[in-house]
Amino acid sequence: MFENKILQVANPFETLKFEQENYDFKLDFRILDFSTFCIKRNPERSKSYTQDELEVFYSNDFFVKNYDEFYQKFKIEIFIKAEENPFKFSLKINANLTLLKACLDYEKFDPTLDLKENLRQALYKILIKNQFLLLRLDKKLETHLDQCVSLLKENKAKGFEFVVAQGVDKTEHQKAQLIFYRNVGETASEDRGYDERSYTQPVEKDELLFEFIHKKIGKEGRNLKGELLTLEPLEKVANSIILKDESIYATNLPDKTQYFSAKYGFLTKDIEGFSVSNSLKVSRVDLKNTGSIKTDLDKEINVEVSNKNFNDDAVKSGIVSIKAANVNIEGHVGATELKATKIQISGATHAKSKIYAQSAFIANHKGFFEGDVVFIKNLERGKIKAKNVYVKHCIASKIEADNIFIEDLFTDSKLYPKKNLIILKNMKSNNRIKVSPETLINNEYKDEMEELRALLHKLDTKLTNLIKQKQNLYLYLVQNQTKIIKIKKSKDPQEIEIKLMAIYDDILKKYERSTLEYQQLVKLKHEIKRKLKSLSNTVFEAKIYIQSQPKEVDNILEFVSNSKSFYLELNQTGLYNFCEDKIKRQIEYDENEIEMLKAPFLEFLEEENS
Repeated sequence: MFENKILQVANPFETLKFEQENYDFKLDFRILDFSTFCIKRNPERSKSYTQDELEVFYSNDFFVKNYDEFYQKFKIEIFIKAEENPFKFSLKINANLTLLKACLDYEKFDPTLDLKENLRQALYKILIKNQFLLLRLDKKLETHLDQCVSLLKENKAKGFEFVVAQGVDKTEHQKAQLIFYRNVGETASEDRGYDERSYTQPVEKDELLFEFIHKKIGKEGRNLKGELLTLEPLEKVANSIILKDESIYATNLPDKTQYFSAKYGFLTKDIEGFSVSNSLKVSRVDLKNTGSIKTDLDKEINVEVSNKNFNDDAVKSGIVSIKAANVNIEGHVGATELKATKIQISGATHAKSKIYAQSAFIANHKGFFEGDVVFIKNLERGKIKAKNVYVKHCIASKIEADNIFIEDLFTDSKLYPKKNLIILKNMKSNNRIKVSPETLINNEYKDEMEELRALLHKLDTKLTNLIKQKQNLYLYLVQNQTKIIKIKKSKDPQEIEIKLMAIYDDILKKYERSTLEYQQLVKLKHEIKRKLKSLSNTVFEAKIYIQSQPKEVDNILEFVSNSKSFYLELNQTGLYNFCEDKIKRQIEYDENEIEMLKAPFLEFLEEENS
């Protein structure tokens, strides 16, 4: 006869196996209670906890740090196995063994069984078999078991899943990190336009350039088998940011240090450290290396492109361009667009180049220029629109400006001076000089002319409608005048006659207002036509100075006045202007006027002569 045994063991399954060897019938065990034993190595200490004393282990720090080893002993009762426990649990565990879930499965069961106790025994046994501690069990475990019981009674419990226990996940160290939002000398930038590179684009004032994220010390964890989850050693990352000057300032935050630009400019780096400079120096501007360089023209920014290989363009043709206050190019410019406040080009420009600047020096120009002041050594087949132009050698080009100086005018050029043209040295053949109000209108008064013409059209339409209105009002007044006079002479007019007089008086006032408005509109129309005529018939008080005897023929001077052209072939020196419907020539004139007109070019002339 077998008597149930109650034992205190570390491994109930090994104990059951040992007892089973002595009997022919099957034995089983149930968990009655358990104790938890904890050991600390340094300093060495140990302690045991009953099932009712496990609350302290729900503290993450206590569970992870207070002890090094854990094991449990179980109080079990071994008995003759009458039938199988109908309930089975499968376990689901994450990679670190810190989150444990159970999923219920079962076949037929006797509803008179103690369902909750059988469920608990099945769960504890699979935990012990898989060497999981009965520790940090979910605080809702009793509720989950009660839910199982309820679902079992409805035969809906199969597949029911719930959290059994949770360990403590480790938090990895976060190493220090240096993040660059702007790079120095990079060759690509995915978040910018196809023609741009980040390092050739200026930084804004107070823009975040880079930041150093401080390291964060992680925390060790412990899994549900009591194993410590250790951390990888923290990689050391130094803050390599060295600031050259106060053009970059740092802001210290609890978790990071941020670096901002103190001014608008280019981010640069040299042996002294990082800084923001108002100057950028590159060997060439092209799509591969720099992309376009675009800055605000109202910022004092200097861009210097130096390529002394004159077989290669300093600024390549294509999509790239330059926009900066001060641009100095030592080399050639391809078919591209340049915009600057002040620009200097020591090489040649492509015929399809476009240059816009307030002040410019160009050694050899074949493209288009528009701006205020430009000094060009050699102009060949170029187009110029400016206020003041000085060209040393000009051939087959078009110049439109207030004041034009040309030292050597060769052949096939078209000049459109608005105020002054001075040919200083040589004048060859087939050049055309035209002084016309069209030049002024098309460039300086084009918008005004269009507005005046649009207003004149509106006035004509309104006057036409107003004339019709006046005619209708006048017709009514004439047709009813006699009747109204009779009514006014009547001593006792009827009510309808009084109303008729009121209508007549109202019509009369409308007619008077229309007449006054008509007079005002006619006056305005006359003023607009006078203004349009004045602009259309303007002849500039332009002065043409020929200071050297023309060496060849077919150099034509044309003045346009009142839609009539007046021509003269230039074959003598002197001052030419237009007066009393003809072109006049003066042999003597004040040379000081010419010297005064050179004022915008003095800087360039001094450099040329130095």
